[in-house]
Amino acid sequence: MRFWLLILLVLITCSVYGRAKYGRSKGAIFLKYKPFGFMYYRYAVKLMVENSVSFYVTGKMKVATLTDDEPLLIAVNYEPATLIGKREDVAGFEFMIPIVDPQIQVFLMSETGKVLEVFQGDEVLKRTGGLGGIFLKLPFFPVKRGSTWDEMVSSPYGTVKLHYKWYATYRRRIARIRVKVVTDQVVTLGDVWFDFKKGCVVQASYITRLTAAMREKLGGQNFWITSSYTSL
Repeated sequence: MRFWLLILLVLITCSVYGRAKYGRSKGAIFLKYKPFGFMYYRYAVKLMVENSVSFYVTGKMKVATLTDDEPLLIAVNYEPATLIGKREDVAGFEFMIPIVDPQIQVFLMSETGKVLEVFQGDEVLKRTGGLGGIFLKLPFFPVKRGSTWDEMVSSPYGTVKLHYKWYATYRRRIARIRVKVVTDQVVTLGDVWFDFKKGCVVQASYITRLTAAMREKLGGQNFWITSSYTSL
């Protein structure tokens, strides 16, 4: 009798565990980049020193997937842009400088956003193994709304931890992913809209601020950088 009670208890435990495990993974999907052909984005980057000077760069970029399978061969072409500078404390003080030298990056990327090989691009792209902006790193495991994951990456500031959270879902195909990066010098917060049906980012925005300790080192001076990417 005790033997059958033990068997029954094991079966019930396994059944409950199985339902709980399935419940945690139900609805989870793999987020991955897919061959999306051509995409055009408008990007804008702004650097602002508190109550002083601001610099603003805006332009267009063309992104193409040149292969139909993974790994993806990606080409990014930054069209000529314009640098705008202004003094916040001086009315009418503004200047514009055209940036006529376009930048081209060509690299091989995995379906999770890791750069595998760089054929043309800057040293930051080669060193960090990721482009950032419209190519955030994706997890290697299935996720769903509410899921969080972390990643350690190299940067000009050393190795830093990125924290991600699938915050919301729109139109049953777009995952809004929140990104947080904290270092000794700066804190970066971002929102990225990833179309998991098409396999690409359709919008992204970031803001970087100094930490309190860094502001104190600079005598209370503060600055922040905002950047945004919007598909056209």
